[in-house]
Formats: sequence, structure tokens, C-alpha cells
Amino acid sequence: MRTIASAILLCHLFASSFSPAQNAEGFYLLAQLKANEEDYKGAIEECNSAVELNSKYIDAYYLRGLAKSFTGNYRGAIEDYSKVIELDQGEKDAFVLRGLAKQEIYDYTGAIADYNAALWIAPSFYDAYEARAGLKFHLEDYRGAIEDYNKVAKLNPENSTTYYWRGSAYSQIGKLRKAIKDYTKAISINPHYGSAYYSRGLTYLMIGSKNKGCLDLSKAGELGESNAYGAIRQFCN
Repeated sequence: MRTIASAILLCHLFASSFSPAQNAEGFYLLAQLKANEEDYKGAIEECNSAVELNSKYIDAYYLRGLAKSFTGNYRGAIEDYSKVIELDQGEKDAFVLRGLAKQEIYDYTGAIADYNAALWIAPSFYDAYEARAGLKFHLEDYRGAIEDYNKVAKLNPENSTTYYWRGSAYSQIGKLRKAIKDYTKAISINPHYGSAYYSRGLTYLMIGSKNKGCLDLSKAGELGESNAYGAIRQFCN
């Protein structure tokens, strides 16, 4: 969650449209500074002051919601993202952020609904597909995850983690050669991707390619993958 949320936070920190209420804007600027310093409780306090002065200050609700998420107050974050949506139903970022917060409180149905809403607003919204794919994988809907990862890969073909997770989904449904192809693609983008070497190594072992599998496990160990040497002792000696 934190990666997607942090990216959206940066967009709102550096491309915000400030409120006409000067004092509210001042509190919001202080909140930005505190958020940049990871003083999220301080950022929340400044945002409280901003929205007291301007109850329609969308950027302040965004920032307060993100700060609440980073302090573990996911229900409070959901309230703030809901306020953003109430003020502007076209705010696709708010739907994704609210979905991520809902995941944290195990409201998976609500999270999927929010990702769907974001994609209805913006059918090529990368963050929504990525978040929905990750949740589908978590829920063991591997075929659904693969479908979403396909779209993520088209929107950003140079993200190694997309191929890693799609490969993991293929592995879960027994499509091992497709899994190997995706792990290989992830490694070609990021040659230091230890988890991809580890997963490809295990998958090679599953299809009977012991030498390739053991070499991958060795490389994964070199890159710091903690389980690699245990797998080598179990399968390669």
C-alpha cells in the first residue's frame, strides 16, 4: 500500500491547487512541510486547522487522509477520502487511496469497488489496476490478477515487479513456463532482483531443470535472498 499511496501523496504535494482562503493555505503549507519530514501527527494537526477554515479544501483532506494512513488510522483516512469524493466525485486518486485503506481493515469487497470506480473515471489508470491486481492475488483470484497485471504491463512495460507478480500468479495456476518467462523479464529489467531469481529457480526445479534452478538459487543467495541457501541444501545437494 505505502508505495502507491506515497506516489499519490507526492503528486498532491507538488501539484496542488491552493485554496483561496489564505490562512487555510498557510496551515496546509505547514502540513506539507511536516509530511515531508514524516511528522504525520503534526501534519494532521495542521490539516485540521486548514479544513476548519475551509471545509472544501480537497488537498487538505487528501493530505490528512494520507497522514492518517501512515499512522495506522485507516478508518480516519477512509473518512477523509470519502470527504474528497463527496466534494468531487471525479477524484480518481481518492478512490484508490480509500481502497488501499479499506484493504488494511479487511474490507476487500469495498476496496475492489473503489478500484472499479477509479477505473470507471479513468479507464487507463495505472495505480488502480496495480492495486486491484495485488488485492486479487492476495484473495487467490490468480486469473483475475493476471488479467489486471496484463493491463499494468501495457501501461508501464518497464516495471519489473509487475512481471514478478504476474509470474507468481501463473505459477499458482500451474502455468510454470509462463511463470519462468515473466521472472526472466523481471530479471532483464532489474538484474539485482533476488526474489525473481529465487522464484525462477524454484520453478525451474519444478519442471525438472535442476542445473538452471540451482544456479538461480545461488544467484538469489548472492543478492541477499534469505531462503535461497536453505533451498539449495534441500534440492541441489
